[in-house]
Amino acid sequence: MTMFKRFVSMLALLALASCGGGGGAGTSVFNKGGSISSGGGTSVTATPAVAVALSSSTVTSASPVTVTATVTLASTAVTTPVAGVVVNFSTTAGLGVFSANSALTNSAGVATVTLSPKSASSSGADTVVAATTVNAGAVSGSAGFSLQATSASITGFTTLAGDTAANKLSAYGQTVLTVGLSGVSAAAPVTLSINSACVTKGKATI
Repeated sequence: MTMFKRFVSMLALLALASCGGGGGAGTSVFNKGGSISSGGGTSVTATPAVAVALSSSTVTSASPVTVTATVTLASTAVTTPVAGVVVNFSTTAGLGVFSANSALTNSAGVATVTLSPKSASSSGADTVVAATTVNAGAVSGSAGFSLQATSASITGFTTLAGDTAANKLSAYGQTVLTVGLSGVSAAAPVTLSINSACVTKGKATI
């Protein structure tokens, strides 16, 4: 009888050991084919996403805006930035131009470019699209913006010679003309035309 009790007790211990109970339960977060966090236990699917933000919703030639695209892998358990992926930037209507058409995400998952109107006369509304690939899966984000046409104006006109009687431009001489403009930017240039009576008469060139 005593041997029988011992046998039953050993079976109970074995059953308890097989049930486990030791060790901390963890959570593993997976995206398409890869883990971004592990601890052993339940697997959670992480979804890639691209969030697009503009420093201003209004874009002009005089005031370009900064476009920020943040690439992440998110689940209910954790959100992880995705570093080292190429983000491609475009606009749906083609009314904007970028300082670069693509940028690489940094350690925070952020890629940044500058957005300007395609021309100073551009107006209306358009949408920025930022697209990338995370673990062979295409993902994109977007944000809308408006454009305001900018009127360029001349703010200054100077010359190194020929502006006064005392500072004459000698025959066959050369000078430098400097024109100051407002309402323009390097990303959205304007056409400037300069002429003079001497040029019209064929006595000088600009």
